[in-house]
Amino acid sequence: MASVDAASLSSSSSSDFHESQCGGALLRALSGAHAALAQVQRLASKVPPPYSSRPPRAEAARYGEVASLDFAYFRSPDAAEARVESSAALSAADEELRAAHLEQLAEFYRLFASVRRVGAQLGRAAEALIKGRFLGATLEGAFQDPDGRQLLVRRQD
Repeated sequence: MASVDAASLSSSSSSDFHESQCGGALLRALSGAHAALAQVQRLASKVPPPYSSRPPRAEAARYGEVASLDFAYFRSPDAAEARVESSAALSAADEELRAAHLEQLAEFYRLFASVRRVGAQLGRAAEALIKGRFLGATLEGAFQDPDGRQLLVRRQD
């Protein structure tokens, strides 16, 4: 009878999990998450001054009402657009901001889209694992594997 030590079992299990369809799906999703986090770190120092949490006074006075539109905008974009378009001063400020910061803002929107894609990809991989769509993989088995545990995210309800 051949003797097998725990270290060789662990490394065999790890490489097996990474090479499995389930492990590959989780690795692809998490690599996208790491790329998004790197982009967040890179862009954190590039927030245009009017959009920062503490804009310079002159810019806050000039662009404050337009630049302060937050996620509430997405709940009612038509109302926010109508408010900006109904005022010549707000329209002018909006155009100035767009002209001055369009490239930077586009980077942020690409980042937001990337985060959304990663979340959806992770959700699909987790759902497939839970529903048994990966051949030979179960949620319990993934949590028992050291690498599987690292790749899975526990959701708190």
